[in-house]
Amino acid sequence: MENANFAEYLAILVAEAWANRINIRERVKSVQCLPRETVLQPHLMAHQAGLVPEGSEVHWNLAANPIIDCNSTSMSRLDTSMYVKQIIHIYWVPIVTKRFVNEPSFTHASTIEVDFCIANRSLPRSPQGYPCKDPTKVTTDDFVFTGFRGEKSTENIFGNNITLAFVDEFPAINGLGLSMARLDLAVGGVVPVHSHRTSEIIVVINGTIIAGIIDTNNTAYYKRLEAGDVMIFPQFLLHFQINVGKTRALAFVALNGANPGIQTTSTSLFGGNLPAEIASKITLISPEEVIRLKKIFGGISPASYIA
Repeated sequence: MENANFAEYLAILVAEAWANRINIRERVKSVQCLPRETVLQPHLMAHQAGLVPEGSEVHWNLAANPIIDCNSTSMSRLDTSMYVKQIIHIYWVPIVTKRFVNEPSFTHASTIEVDFCIANRSLPRSPQGYPCKDPTKVTTDDFVFTGFRGEKSTENIFGNNITLAFVDEFPAINGLGLSMARLDLAVGGVVPVHSHRTSEIIVVINGTIIAGIIDTNNTAYYKRLEAGDVMIFPQFLLHFQINVGKTRALAFVALNGANPGIQTTSTSLFGGNLPAEIASKITLISPEEVIRLKKIFGGISPASYIA
């Protein structure tokens, strides 16, 4: 088989396997060996076929999966079959695309072709999610998250406790396009200005909070919310919550992504490795105040940002 055609062949093979549930081993009989230059980084094969988004951080573990070389005399069809199966296991989400099975992006739950896909977090995560846990090993407990139980400590600088039920904490939501979080706010506690790559909806259970959004025109929309009230925060927009009541506040949020991400403005600016000189210039805050904030948020500041 020509090297240039191998990636396309493998891509079609995998797509058909998932679309038609065929026996992989029977379809790899024509592949006697895999050229060394082709298998050094198998994720590039899918890139060549246009199936994996650029920037994918899935990499092959060569130590655990030695190179299969055309020059080797020990290569067997069974070895090739197992090798392809390993690649299928890693690429189960990116490979099945509309190019081969007429499905849209795996952004929404409607595109999932199986009943569920409990995340197998022992394998690398692609931009579309984790590979599936072996269905024969799935139990009822996989579908249950108990992390929202009990009282939560709010002893931190923001006076809050945020309990996440994202895919890393709750593997059952893998591929379903949703997640949750529990928000506990002490009196005067806040969830500081932050954003996600998904939309979010909040429902207040106890207490009184002010919740707000700041749009790209720098217009703020904020309102006092009581128990039972619901508010929406569109994706990417800055938003916040403040407990303005006389008791602790409790709220739950749902987000339309299994891994929505959280970027908090204050910790992004002052809690990381952004040099104080740069932080001062881009915020118009004095260098002394930036250094003070970095001490509060645990940021590190190189001596100078000049290389």
